[in-house]
Amino acid sequence: MMSVQRERVKMEPKTGRLAEVRERYCIGASTARKLASAANAVIRFGNTTLYDFERMDNYLSGLAGGADGNQN
Repeated sequence: MMSVQRERVKMEPKTGRLAEVRERYCIGASTARKLASAANAVIRFGNTTLYDFERMDNYLSGLAGGADGNQN
């Protein structure tokens, strides 16, 4: 019988809770909430609040002058 080798691929999470946001961006809870609100990255499901990392990354890239580093 042939064995199939499977490659492990680490997938980057698309959303996370407040603790993951704080760890990912090295900021406090209050700043994390402000950032998520400004980036329109808050997702609510009942009593659960998740934060969209892609929206937050894009927002921060925009503040930094874009992905290519050019400031307008």
